[in-house]
This record gives sequence, C-alpha cells and structure tokens, in this order.
Amino acid sequence: MRRYGTIFGVLLLMSLVCSTVAGAGEMKRIRWTAQEVGTGIMMYTTSLSEIAKRYLPKDVILDVLPYGAVVASATLVEDGKAEIGWANVTGLWAQQGIILYNRPHKNLTAIGGSFEASSMQVFANKDFVARTGLKINFFERMESLKPDRQGFVVRTSKQEYRTRSVLLTIGRRGTPRKLGVKGESRSKVVYRLVDPEQYCGQHVLVVGGGDSALEAALACADERGTTVTLSYRSEAFSRVKQKNRELVQRAEKARRLKVILSSNVVEIGDGTVTLEQGGMKVVLKNDAVIVCAGGILPTQFLKDTGVQVDTKYGTA
Repeated sequence: MRRYGTIFGVLLLMSLVCSTVAGAGEMKRIRWTAQEVGTGIMMYTTSLSEIAKRYLPKDVILDVLPYGAVVASATLVEDGKAEIGWANVTGLWAQQGIILYNRPHKNLTAIGGSFEASSMQVFANKDFVARTGLKINFFERMESLKPDRQGFVVRTSKQEYRTRSVLLTIGRRGTPRKLGVKGESRSKVVYRLVDPEQYCGQHVLVVGGGDSALEAALACADERGTTVTLSYRSEAFSRVKQKNRELVQRAEKARRLKVILSSNVVEIGDGTVTLEQGGMKVVLKNDAVIVCAGGILPTQFLKDTGVQVDTKYGTA
C-alpha cells in the first residue's frame, strides 16, 4: 500500500523480515542506522527497537547504530554495512545519485513509507529483503476496506484482496496538506523537516504559519550559509507559541531569516520559487522547499471501514 510509514507499520514489517531471516535457527543480527546519541532520530529508533523486541524471535538481535542519520544511512545500507536505515527526500536523491550522492543507489527498497519527496521512510537492503521473501507492492493505493463474513475485502488501485485481518498503518498525522501548485512534485519539496544540517549552504523556503513551520525555519537558519525565507498566507502568526514568535522576530532582525507574510506560493521551479504578495510576484532563488501546512486526517476513511471514531474536546 502506498502509505506513509508509521510506528506500527515499521514494527510489523520489521517483525516479518526478522522472523523469516531467523528461520535457520542461528543467531541473526539486524543493523539499523540511526544518528548520534541524544538526537531525535536516535531516540525514535531506540524506542521502536525496544518495542520491536517484544515481537521478534529470541535468536534475532536488533542493533541500533549511533550514526548514519538520513544522509549516510542510504550508503551504509546500499553497501551492506547495515540492513535498515532512515531517509526522507535523501532516499530519492540516493536512488538517483544526485545532490548529496555521487552514484545511484540501486540496492535500496522502502519497507515503511515510499521513496518520494514528501515521505519519511524506513528502507532496507534489497538483498536482505529478498532473502526473507517479504512482498511489498509499491504505488498501490488502498481505496476501500469493507468487512465481510470471512474477514475483510480490500480494494486497491490495482486489484482486490480478501484477508482475515488488516493492520492499518496510516498514522495519526494523516496525508500532508499540499500546496497544489506547479512544480510541487519536484524532489526538493518535502513536508517535514528531519535534519536541518542537510540544507547547509542552501536557499530554503519554509511555507506555513504554525509552530512546526517557525521551528523548521529557525532550525535551518542556524545552519551555516543557509538562506531561509518563511512564507505565510496570513498577515500575522496568530496561533503559535510566544517563544517561537519572539525567536523568529530576533532572527529576522538579525537578518538570519526573511519573513514574507500575506504571501502564497504560485510556482516551484528548478532553481527558483515564485510567491504572490499583494498582487505582485516575488521570485526567490531556491534549492529546497519545506511545506508545514498540516495534514488531512483519515477520519472519514476510518468511519467508512467501521472503525468507531470519538472526538474529544479539551478545555482551556
């Protein structure tokens, strides 16, 4: 299914892979590249690995490697120095051998998420996956899921499946909200900041007006040689933390960050991006676009499949 990788999807796939690899009864070691100790990716990976160990056979050892991040992971997995790694748009770059990579990486396959610019994925070495017999269908979207007397009927964009059980791995974030503009399909467009260091020395546009957008812009602005512009369609940041608002104001005053309010992206070019502000077009030099515009929750889809959804309202 062409869905974004989530905790449960990664755990399921990892469990299937490791269980099959361990079929010979000998001790098996699975290496998962992460990042330095103390980083977000490292904490996320170690947490996932601890949960995964509950489902893995006793003769499988899951090692989390304290290096790789989302850039070096692709090469480590490609060269067989690790079995599993993380990537975002870097996975797409690695496959094509562009931007940060001097050769195409052809021995990678996504096992949680897919190789596209908008996705954060967990990927694996193809030879490793082939040994397990695990089958993954890419570019196949689930269109409906209906229960019947024998289990479930799953209809996709390609065919129909009947199964006794289904594990939904669509996440709580939902599908990233897109801009719907020309050029948005370019590989330089992502919908989440993972590693600001990868944008060092680049011209970056961050789109959005929430805390995630402000924090992404600030993180990129801290990287040496990075030129960062923050575009927001409204005239002010109304629903953000006061601390983030103040940090953005300081960064703008120090000329580390440019803020363009009441603006909308109209086109994303190869080396430029075009904004519209007050009826005027603004063309910026650009190497990367980070869209932080929220997500479209799968609430209606869940209801259609028979999943009960309760909405909880908090109090201020």
